[in-house]
This record gives sequence, structure tokens and C-alpha cells, in this order.
Amino acid sequence: MALLVVLRLALGCHFFYEGVWKIAHPEFSAESYLTMAKGPFAWIFHGMVYDMDGSERLAIEPCVRIDDAWEAEQLREPEPRPDDLRIAWQKLQQNAATRFERGLVDQYKKKTGELSREQEREIEQKAAAFRRAAELALWDALDELEGFARSHEREVLAFFADAERPTEGEVPEAVKGWYVRLSEIESGYLDALAGVIAEHTGGKKPSLPGAVPQIDEGVKLERILRGGLFRNPEGVELFRVDECIDGAAYTDTLKELKSTVEDDYELTDRERYAVAKACREYRDSVRLYLAENQKDIAAHFGSARRLAERRRSGSNEAAHAKQRMWEEKQKLQAEANGWLGELDTMRDDYVATLRDVLNEGVNLPDSEQEVRAVSLPLTRMDLIDFSVTFGLTAIGLCLLLGLFTRPAAIGGAVFMLFVILTQPAWPTIYPPSPPVVGHALLINKDFVEMLALCLLATTAAGRWAGLDYFVETYIVDLYRRLRPKTAKQEGA
Repeated sequence: MALLVVLRLALGCHFFYEGVWKIAHPEFSAESYLTMAKGPFAWIFHGMVYDMDGSERLAIEPCVRIDDAWEAEQLREPEPRPDDLRIAWQKLQQNAATRFERGLVDQYKKKTGELSREQEREIEQKAAAFRRAAELALWDALDELEGFARSHEREVLAFFADAERPTEGEVPEAVKGWYVRLSEIESGYLDALAGVIAEHTGGKKPSLPGAVPQIDEGVKLERILRGGLFRNPEGVELFRVDECIDGAAYTDTLKELKSTVEDDYELTDRERYAVAKACREYRDSVRLYLAENQKDIAAHFGSARRLAERRRSGSNEAAHAKQRMWEEKQKLQAEANGWLGELDTMRDDYVATLRDVLNEGVNLPDSEQEVRAVSLPLTRMDLIDFSVTFGLTAIGLCLLLGLFTRPAAIGGAVFMLFVILTQPAWPTIYPPSPPVVGHALLINKDFVEMLALCLLATTAAGRWAGLDYFVETYIVDLYRRLRPKTAKQEGA
């Protein structure tokens, strides 16, 4: 029994230290270990990692693009493209801001002739306030445009994919419906911008020109429709159907986090503007990054499809073929991890920016103001990491204390079984185990540790130099005495 107690303590120390080490290193993640799983059970552990190969987050699919010309302008593409709604609205907002600032300058000059430094600062402050309000109105309208693209995407894609759809003549009712919705969105934006102008000038709302005129009977379909491009009669691009990477897994997260911050905290006008600006900038960064790398990502998934076809063919059983396929798989995984890592870094930078905006001047040691927290929602991998870290710690602590030894040993044995299944010690499985761990035929150190835990689960090792003695002696015996007796027990 003394050796069983020593075995229990040794295993407990091993598990407890593994858990404590992971607590001390919060950057730990089981993701890399799960993605390196091999053998016949690898698919189970690969499935635990969300979108391991990036096929969902980096998928290139037909989509409705609202501001394609803006994106092309940012990428400095040599082919000139017509203005789209975003560019048209930006120009309108910038012109309004310029006219407002010039109006202030003229107003002050009429009074004093020359501007003093104090008046210049006052003009600058008023102009900045106007630009913030105008940009907020623009960003809200752009959000509505993105909502239009999301809600009408199936309808639009089906229309453009239909081989029998009309290409000339009268405008179909479905297309008129798109015009009506876009016109409503633009009318809301123009009204909001006119309201900003009226509020800051103290006058009436001006009439602003729009880029989405109503369809009249004289407009023909061929004038506004060119392949996958949908314009207004004046040539402004309203949207186009194209192959793109949606990036919704990231852009939606940024937008949801912005909404959460606005709902949870009472923001000042400056904070609200800074939060909205950060969200818009990082969403644009994500979309531009995906557009810049779209060709490379398309080539990457082409290579991945060819590799999957070779694996399914079953003609790669030779050792050198297994090695070449494993190396290709690791290369493709590294490429996908590179793109996903950049996107994760952008997301983390965005969260850090929000924290800085919400807690500006609060990070002082003597500050009594409460720090406003910003955090991303928990992911599946976060839950796995939490379970592994504190599960190992709890198993190790229970074995060291001899408390609930049997359940702890069973939990440890199940964990070791998972470790064995992720990296089975079988000679025909590639890649082989590193020489430093020795050579084994299924029976390796992990297998032996699992058997040792199973042995502990069948013994009363926790009653010796452990707290199980008190649990079973006092708690279990007390429960037995207090439990109602059956008729058979009372007759005995």
C-alpha cells in the first residue's frame, strides 16, 4: 500500500504541476497540439479546432460588393473604376465639411477682418465637431448598405446566376425593388447629413443631391446593368456581383463588440465617435487585407484540394510519399495560420484600441474611476483551454490530497487516453515519434501512465495518507445512518 501511495503522489505531482504551469502561462493553448494530431483518430481532434484550415473564414465565394470601387482605389489598381456609393457619399460629406469651415472663416472675417489665433482655434474646434457628426452619419449609412447586401444577397446572386434573366429592355420589378431600398437608405443618409448641417449652422436643412435616382419609365435595363455590375443611369456603381472573401467572422465580431460597448457604457460624444472610428478603420483593414491576399488564398485552396484528392486516391502509402504529403499539409497549414494570425492580430489591436478609448486617463495608480473592461466573447478553444488547464490542476490536487481519488484517477486516465489517441505510437503512422522519446509499439510512457491511473482507480490508495479516509469514515457513514431504512432492513 505504501508503494500505491507513492504512485498516487507522483502522478498527482505530475498533473498538478502541468495545470499550475498552464495557469502561470495564460498564452497556453491546446490548439497547436490538436492540429498536430495524427493517426486514424486525428479527425476527432481536428474537429475540436474551429475552422482549422481557414476554409470558412477565408472562403472565396460569390458575394454582393457594395463599395468595390473604394476597395480598388485603396489597392491602387491600375484599371480605373467608376465611383461607387461609398465614394459618392464620402465626397458629399467632405464637400459639406469644407463649405462649413469656409463659412465659419467668412463669418469671422466679416466681423474682425483678420482672424486671431483664438478665433482660428475656435473655427478648428467647430469644424472638427462638424466632421465627427458628419462621419458618424456616413458610417451609419454604410452599415445600412452592408445590411442591404447581406439581406438581399441570395436574391441578387440568384438573379445574376439565372441564364434566362433579361439583359435588356424594361427594368424587372426585382431590380426596381433594389433601387427603392437603396434610395431609402440614401434618403436617410442625406436627411441625417442635412440635419448635421442645420444643427451646426443654425439654419434650415439644405437639399442635398443623391446618387440613387428613382427608376423612371425611360430607363432601360441595359443602361444600368453590365454583367455583374449594377449602376445608376449616371454611372455611379451601386453594387456588383463578384468573387470575394466575405470576412464576416471578423467584421461581424468587431461590429458586435462596438454595439456591446455602446450598450454597456454611457459614452460621451467624443468616445462614441472614437469607438465608431476604430470599428470602421479595423473593418476596412480586414477587408483590404483579404482583398490584397485573395489571389494567394485562391492558389492556396487550389493546392489544398489537389492534396485532398491525392489522399483520397489511396496511392500514397510509401514512406517517402507519406513524408511528402505531411510536409505539404504542414506548409498549407502554416500559410493559413499566417493569414488567420494577421486577422487575429488586427482584431486584438482593435480590442486594445477600444480599451484605450474607454479608459483614457484611468490607468493612473491613484485614479478612483472604475476601469471599463472590453473583452471578446469566449470561443470553443477558450473553453477547451480552460477545461484542460483547470481539469489537470484539479486532478493533480485531488491525487496529492487523496481526495476523491477514484474519480480523479479515472479523469486522469481518460485524459491520457486522449493524449494517446492524438499521437499513437504505431510505426506505420507518419510522422514517427521523435527519437528522443524512444521507440514504442503502442505501449509508451503515456500508455503506462494511463494504466497506473486505472490501477489507482481500483484501489483505496486515497484512504492511506489522504482525505478519502475522512470522507468515507464520516460523510459516507453519516449518510448511511441518516438514510431511511427499508422494510427488509428494519425486519433484520
